[in-house]
Amino acid sequence: MDNPDTPTNAAEPVASARPAWMSLLIYIAAFFAIWYGLSKFIDFKVSDDAVSRFNMAMRNGDKSTACFQAGMAAAGFLNAKNENQYRIWRDKERNVCAGQ
Repeated sequence: MDNPDTPTNAAEPVASARPAWMSLLIYIAAFFAIWYGLSKFIDFKVSDDAVSRFNMAMRNGDKSTACFQAGMAAAGFLNAKNENQYRIWRDKERNVCAGQ
């Protein structure tokens, strides 16, 4: 008579296939998490660089470059879906560009 605690040969392929399937799922989830985080970092970096260039242009009195960089910062914040900063930089762009 078979011992009910002993696994049968039919169950072994399913038990060995499950870890491979779970590993694949973990790799896919990790890939998308890294991709999403990297895209957010890039959006932030683009906006941050444009803000730095805007401040440099304003310190040096270059209104046309400051106008362009304010627009770039606004576009970066729009891509990052940061509505508050987008609004702030869109208003700065209007003010700086109107004062040229």
